[in-house]
Amino acid sequence: MRYEARDTRQTLISFFSKDPITYISDYTLGIQYGINQIIGNCSIRGLLSDDFGEDSQFTATYNQSGLGFAIRIRSPDSFLDLDSIYIHTGKRTFNGIKSDVYISNRSDFKLNTFYEYAFSEPKFSITNNELNENPIPVALNINNPKVKIALLFTFLS
Repeated sequence: MRYEARDTRQTLISFFSKDPITYISDYTLGIQYGINQIIGNCSIRGLLSDDFGEDSQFTATYNQSGLGFAIRIRSPDSFLDLDSIYIHTGKRTFNGIKSDVYISNRSDFKLNTFYEYAFSEPKFSITNNELNENPIPVALNINNPKVKIALLFTFLS
């Protein structure tokens, strides 16, 4: 899994830097690469059980079983939190891809936060192992003006 993060308030230190970081998680090896987008430095660390893409419920259950430590990537349902109620708000373009946008007001982490997902229009598809897939998740915008959280994740670039 690959994602980029930029802390606009410059409060989080990740991979020993406050610069924008590209994260690449390798679940086969159990490591994560962090590439500093300003200086190009690449650092490596073990996957963290509380990171953005990890299935923390699976990890906690496995650890309590006494079988050791295990970590896995979140399922699409868990990652997208598809059990919430989403409302279609229209169409927008992300990275040149026309997308349908859906919004939900979620109370995860004891905060009322707006989650806005963008999925490509049905006529846009990608080929994966000779299969055409569509629609494709294009972007996630997380916003909470009260505590000044504004995150934009783009999944295709």
